[in-house]
This record gives sequence, C-alpha cells and structure tokens, in this order.
Amino acid sequence: LLDFGATKSYPAAFRRAIRQVLGATIDRDETRVLELTYEMKLVDRREKPATVGAYLDMMKKIGEPFLAENQPFSFGDGDYVKDLRALALRFVGLVEHSAPARELIFLNRKLAGMFHLLKDLNVSLDLSAKVTEIFAADLQDGVTHAPRGDGSLNT
Repeated sequence: LLDFGATKSYPAAFRRAIRQVLGATIDRDETRVLELTYEMKLVDRREKPATVGAYLDMMKKIGEPFLAENQPFSFGDGDYVKDLRALALRFVGLVEHSAPARELIFLNRKLAGMFHLLKDLNVSLDLSAKVTEIFAADLQDGVTHAPRGDGSLNT
C-alpha cells in the first residue's frame, strides 16, 4: 500500500546536510561522515567506538545503491534490505547516548518502504544520473562531496 498523502517537507538546510552525509558516505570518507553526523546530532559524540562502528557500517550499506561500481543496482538481488535492517538494528541496540533523530524517523520509514517495494518488484536501476541530480545544487554552491560527473564525488 502506498500512501501518497503521507508526505513531509524538510527545510533546505536539513536537505543539504543529509546530502552531504550521503555524499561523504558514497565517497567512503568516514571522517567526514562522522563530522557531519555529529554536527547534525544524529549520533552523540559520547557513543562507544563499537556504536560508532555500527553506525558507519550502516551508512556504508545505505550508500551501496549509489556507488558507481554498483550500477545498475539490483534491489531484487541479494539481501540488501535484510542486511540494512540488521545493521540498523545492531546500531540501535548499541546506542547509549543518542536520541532518535526526529527528522529522520519519517524519512527512514519512507525509504525502508521504498526499498522493500523495489526489492519485491525485482527492480534494477542505474542511479548514476540520479546521484548527479541529487548533488547538482551542492556542486554549484561549491559544497564538498558533490559528484564529479563520473559517478564519483568531489572531496
């Protein structure tokens, strides 16, 4: 069941910050992922190294569909959705100091639903053009971690 009435708008600053986290994730820049994550207060700096590691593992998995070498990405092949869910549960189980990010709860539920739908429909997508589109505004603004045009990202 798709509920197109259940929509939410996010402020431009939040959207830009999320794009930067995703860009750093795609670029495999764990230091930058953590800097941005801490700035956004998605993870508390007091978390144990195991918790931070679980978060980074989850972020790596989130970035997989957008990596140039994974194009076209097949949502129907393998265990992407199952693995992502397991990593998210592992991270949540280790959290001691981080409050749930209110802004991300709705987004997470929508993305999880979409990933499940794509899996059930056995969809394969080349997301290269979408990655470029997602980061186009940031590239024009000179924001780091915007795509170079070859599916990889500027740093």
